[in-house]
Amino acid sequence: MGKFIYQFGLAIVLLSFFGSADATSEKQIRAELQKRLGTSANVRNVTPSVIPGLFEVQVNNEIFYTDSKAKYLIQGEMIELATGTNLTAKRQEDVNRIKWSELPQANAIKIVRGNGSRQIAVFSDPNCGYCKRLEKTLQQLDNVTIYNYLIPILSA
Repeated sequence: MGKFIYQFGLAIVLLSFFGSADATSEKQIRAELQKRLGTSANVRNVTPSVIPGLFEVQVNNEIFYTDSKAKYLIQGEMIELATGTNLTAKRQEDVNRIKWSELPQANAIKIVRGNGSRQIAVFSDPNCGYCKRLEKTLQQLDNVTIYNYLIPILSA
C-alpha cells in the first residue's frame, strides 16, 4: 500500500511539473511575440492548439498560430479535414462575441414594440442605405425591444 501511495504522489508531482512547464512556455511565447511584434500589437492570449507543438495566438482580435519558439507566425485558417470544420473561424467567432450584459444600453436608442419580450441590438449608421433598409424590415417585427446603437460606418 505504501508503494502505491509513493507512486501516486510521484505521478502527481510529475504532472504538476509538466503542467507548469506548459504554462511557463506559453508565457515565454507570449513575451517573445510581444517583443517581436512591438507595442502596436496586443498579444492577448497564447494557448496550445489541437496540433501538438503549434500554439494559437490572439493578437488584438485576430487569431494566428506560432511554434513553441515563437520563431514563425502563421496567418490562415486551420480546418479539421475529418469534419470540414474551420477551427480558426470558430475561435474567431468566440473572440468577437460580445456578451449582451456588456452592451451599454444607456447609449442606445430603445424602441419597444408590442410587449417587447424579444430583444435585439442593432448597430447602424443613419447615412447607410443598407441600415435604412434594415430599419424598415425591423418595423415589421412585433413583441420586440430594439436597442439601436448609432455608429459612423460611412463617416469613419
